[in-house]
Amino acid sequence: MRELENRKKIGTYKGTFRPQSHYFGYEGRCALPSNFDSSYCYAIGMNAAFLMLKKMTGYMACIKNLGNSDPNKWIAAGCPLPSMMGLERRAGKDKPVITKSLVKLDGAMFKCFEAVRRKWAYLDCYQSPGPIQFAGPGSDQLNYMVRDPDVDTFIYATEVQEKYEQRHKANDVLFRQESSLSVFSRARIRAEVTMPNCLTKANFRMCASKKYSPYSQLVESKIAEQFKNLDGNELSSYFVEIQDRILTEQGDYQSHDPLLEKLNAKFAVPLNRNHASKIAVVVLGN
Repeated sequence: MRELENRKKIGTYKGTFRPQSHYFGYEGRCALPSNFDSSYCYAIGMNAAFLMLKKMTGYMACIKNLGNSDPNKWIAAGCPLPSMMGLERRAGKDKPVITKSLVKLDGAMFKCFEAVRRKWAYLDCYQSPGPIQFAGPGSDQLNYMVRDPDVDTFIYATEVQEKYEQRHKANDVLFRQESSLSVFSRARIRAEVTMPNCLTKANFRMCASKKYSPYSQLVESKIAEQFKNLDGNELSSYFVEIQDRILTEQGDYQSHDPLLEKLNAKFAVPLNRNHASKIAVVVLGN
């Protein structure tokens, strides 16, 4: 606002500017955008900028052909605002407003729901899509707002779940049919965990690399209070790596830290299948 006021004073700006504030609290706690969300918003923004560049006022930026999973085949367009307007009675007067978007009872999405909703009322026909993925199975899936659901697929999955629930008692352990799982969930079930070569060949050794320092005194005090076996233990203050013994022999880590050198000398004995050692594996990620 100050910049525009300064420009008005020197005569380089003669327009009017009316800012409107908005609360983004709801958007701020939403999930990360999917690949589709990111591509769509990028395309909408570029399209809006292009319409402004061409001075096409009174248009809403829109993207067509969203049912195609390839964004390169989408079509950028401008929709004139009057085509979306209808008359509504507001404060005793007819006002042109953008017509509300209501559920289309003759649309493909509602027809699909109508075909299975009676059974959905008592069957566990839910499906967890899993976390947002940016690569791999399920990463480029489209939502039903842009690609109509397949009615036959939903009917088949509902019938499979109905037969399964009829065969099992209420006190059985909860189990989901694979057909009731999302694309991503099914891919995870079939995924094979790859092991590093140094572990599969049992030809590895442990190496201490660097010292860990708590980033605050509060964290340090809580570790000492709640993890007493770690407090004062020299092994708990260093990052330890499991490496291929052929590639990393004793003395690879040169450090001015005497304790680090002492630890590496202690770890110098190669570990193998006959060595009494316990290795904990922590799986990180979504």
